Amino acid sequence: MRRGLERLGVSAALHPWRVLAGWLLVAVALVVLGEVSGGTFVNDYRIPGAESQRAADLARDHMPGFGATSADIVLHVDSGTLRDPPRATAIRGMLDEVRRQPDVSAVGDPLAGLESADAAISPDGRTAIVTVRYSADIRDLTAQVYHRLNAAAEPVRGEGVAVEHRGIIIERAFEPEGGEAELIGLGVALLVLLIAFGSVVAAGLPILVAMPGLTAGTGLVLLAGSVVDVPTAAPLIAVMLGLGAGIDYALFVVTRFRTELAAGRPPVEAAGRAVATAGHAVVFAGGTVVVTILGLMFAGIPFIATLGLATAITIAVMVAAALTLLPALLGLLGHRVDRLRLPRGRRRAAPSLDPAATEGGGRGWARWGAHLNRRRCCRCVSAPPTTATSRRRGRSGAPTTRSRPGSGRGSTLLC
Repeated sequence: MRRGLERLGVSAALHPWRVLAGWLLVAVALVVLGEVSGGTFVNDYRIPGAESQRAADLARDHMPGFGATSADIVLHVDSGTLRDPPRATAIRGMLDEVRRQPDVSAVGDPLAGLESADAAISPDGRTAIVTVRYSADIRDLTAQVYHRLNAAAEPVRGEGVAVEHRGIIIERAFEPEGGEAELIGLGVALLVLLIAFGSVVAAGLPILVAMPGLTAGTGLVLLAGSVVDVPTAAPLIAVMLGLGAGIDYALFVVTRFRTELAAGRPPVEAAGRAVATAGHAVVFAGGTVVVTILGLMFAGIPFIATLGLATAITIAVMVAAALTLLPALLGLLGHRVDRLRLPRGRRRAAPSLDPAATEGGGRGWARWGAHLNRRRCCRCVSAPPTTATSRRRGRSGAPTTRSRPGSGRGSTLLC
């Protein structure tokens, strides 16, 4: 396997422009195919075979409106009641305005008591919740739903009533713009790479390799969306995990390449040896991650299985990029990989293949490794209790509406 990887690395380093063009074409083609195939992202949280799913299916069959797209309006006053004449008039005016809004199929009336199934009011008359049902699918509703509901509630607020909203539709108005999380992740990764390499060019290589890899991976996930239901969260999760794995794998190869250059080998040979050694670890590490994540396919929960599938696809693409695209760039750059060194990087000793070069703990990581090795028995004995203690003190659970930015205030008023 090492010989095959070395030949692959040498071939990529000898023909860098062909490899770069090939990756560009493949990435663009996969994205186009994903779009043309009609691939979409769908949130389907059904769990076949579960008792709760059977109950939900029965309710949906026998209760019209069950499971329909909806949003909640929460009303609250600290003094008096919601039935006070000025407030009641303002509330009914708000509900009339909401009924006239697009795609609204039903609006509960908190002042109608038991006559309305979509309204509930507290015994003291100070807190009420109104459910607004929509005829459109949630995927067709935008953040304008929240803005229209909020505007309709202004007269009610003028009467001293606190008005908040909650629900999945409301969350859409508070969703951050796409790409913010990825940009933050890239910035942190670049900072870590700069510290590790001490060179701007070397630090930028893993990021540069990740871009076409993530593009191709996203195209494949979109293509998979034309065959199976892929959750809307899948692209973000796949991109973030793929970015982390891709940078990690590229870090192995770039570090080994610089070491081979320092040993006096020409760039093409250094790229081949880097792929044969560090690339061997990348194959096994990436393969282990892919197989492990694909184990989610056997969880019996479809949306979890497709999340795992999307992530596994992206990581597999990142492994391929580290074994082909990265050596092509390394062969193209050669000794220029150490260009634009940071001030600290100029004082740092060049990497070496000679074990004697790191004897005596001359480098920070070598000193740390020697420290751990001298006290390995103590570390092995103390690690399990430490892990068990943190596990015991930790709390886990699914996020509720109280933890969401759009629904938190409305849920708090109901408590």
